[in-house]
Amino acid sequence: MAKEAAEKAAREAVDKAATEAADKAAKDAGITEALEKDVIEKAAKAGAEKPARDAAEKAALDAAGKGAAEKEVREAADQAAKKAADEAAEKAAKEQADKIVECKAIHTAYKALGTAQGCKKSTTQADARAKIAVLTAVIAGRTSYLAKRCDYILAGSIKRGSATAERGHNEQLTGLTGALNKCLAKLPTLPP
Repeated sequence: MAKEAAEKAAREAVDKAATEAADKAAKDAGITEALEKDVIEKAAKAGAEKPARDAAEKAALDAAGKGAAEKEVREAADQAAKKAADEAAEKAAKEQADKIVECKAIHTAYKALGTAQGCKKSTTQADARAKIAVLTAVIAGRTSYLAKRCDYILAGSIKRGSATAERGHNEQLTGLTGALNKCLAKLPTLPP
């Protein structure tokens, strides 16, 4: 009886807590894309499941151990599950919303640098150094973006297919790294 009551309480508490926490975290972070809100809700749900289940089970077993009636066992499980789910879902949702905001900032930053170009047409070290600086900054941004797995949480990448977007970004990173290496090799051969 106590275990079933705990499981039911945890399921109900998690669903409600995840939805509420995701809505709040998305609103607080200024996230409006439905796909990104879904990512936040999934993270909130995943973050809340174990704490809610554990708290509900402990409360239900404690109440049953004290000889409580079935209704009191259910109430104890409900209260414990709700509290644990609310706290865990809020934390997980905020973390995921923060990650989405960070990924958007990384993407915006490296896109603002413009199209990184190689040094094939560079005729001076100064021009090559300027291109090397842009390439280095874009590579750093792309590397960070990929390391944080941003393609799996940003709406644009999810729409394209996260794995496809990630593959494309890895290919672009490889190309940019090759261009940087060529620039660095050419640099000493150019006049100042």
